[in-house]
Amino acid sequence: NNLIPQLASENREREIRLLQAMEEVEGKRWNEVVERHVELKASQREKAAADTLRPLLLDERSRALERGDDLYKNVFESLRDASTKCPTKQRRDPLHGSGEQIPGSLCLNNVSLDSSVQLSLDRGRSDLESKERELLTGVRELRQKLTTRARQRYSTNSSLTDGVTSIHY
Repeated sequence: NNLIPQLASENREREIRLLQAMEEVEGKRWNEVVERHVELKASQREKAAADTLRPLLLDERSRALERGDDLYKNVFESLRDASTKCPTKQRRDPLHGSGEQIPGSLCLNNVSLDSSVQLSLDRGRSDLESKERELLTGVRELRQKLTTRARQRYSTNSSLTDGVTSIHY
């Protein structure tokens, strides 16, 4: 007589524990989904920030290249202008004794030209090097952020899988 009510009571207790275990597992899964959703949103925000920064860095690089091209053109023009100011070489005509100018001859040994051109080149080079350092620093910072984020994801994923216990029904 007492055996059936006792077994029914034990069965209800087991069902309650099973239901609680199932709710706990469901809660953990839901928490994982919420955490992954938050991580995804953060990743999307960071990607959007990187996407907005990328054109700025590319524009800066393009401007630096344009400045380098402009510097090159200015130096070339100053060399050409200086060559027209230099005395031209002359060729002697042995029969008439008159000097004939050789067109397009350059006077590249002008010391005053070398120092001004060298200063201009050094200034342009230092500008380009500083811009390059800034760009490399920006790239390095972005890589460090990505590495940190990947490590955090890896540690989060490994800690989640380590704590999961399987329940057999």
